[in-house]
Amino acid sequence: MVASGRLVRPVEGIEGSIQEFLRRGVRVDTPFGDCVHDPLELAGGQLLLQAIDEFVRGGGTVVAWNQGATSLVNSLRLPVRNVVGGVNRRDFFTGGSIMQVITDPTHPVMAGMPQKADVVVFNSPVFSTTEGFEGAVIAKFPSDTTPLRSGFLSGAQYMKGYAAAVDVKRDKGHLILFGFQPQWRGQPIGTFRTVFNAAFFAREVSDQVKGTPGFWTDPGTVKSGTDETARNQETATHRR
Repeated sequence: MVASGRLVRPVEGIEGSIQEFLRRGVRVDTPFGDCVHDPLELAGGQLLLQAIDEFVRGGGTVVAWNQGATSLVNSLRLPVRNVVGGVNRRDFFTGGSIMQVITDPTHPVMAGMPQKADVVVFNSPVFSTTEGFEGAVIAKFPSDTTPLRSGFLSGAQYMKGYAAAVDVKRDKGHLILFGFQPQWRGQPIGTFRTVFNAAFFAREVSDQVKGTPGFWTDPGTVKSGTDETARNQETATHRR
């Protein structure tokens, strides 16, 4: 997590009630009697989740990737959807592969990245935004060609044009969600810079970011509009 442009450990950047629980532990009833647990080990991590949410809303930045990003989307009910969540393996599968993304280098997290970059995915999420979204899409998969560079991809239509990384604004803070693995070994060595960039994405820097207008359009919306136009044209043809 990031506070005032510096990396912090999860507990270090969290204030309020979680500190009290960390000091005294939490007493939990079990079939074998009472026992005291560290809140970080509690099933579901509700206390930690609440503290993370407060950290972000107070102006902090949380950075997550791959399934960690998916977990935050679901747990905090962020206005982001994993397009491939629940899609049958026969319809969509990537495994460990290299994909091409198009970045928005005007966003501080993507500073220094080429416009087209290779990233590693491994059963990674693919993002779309939902109602109430504030922030910016900062990387997307190409819409006019397959994103696959090396490896395996079945169901390219579930990736084409969708978001590969998003900056979610939440009150005073941000969540940077990568739908790929920017830290993955040495293959796409350039993507690791996004992790360092995110470490400085807070307060004065993040407050001024708006994202590039028109950089991304939800392909689901485009498809719906195209289908509607086609239906209208078909109806008009039948009326003639």
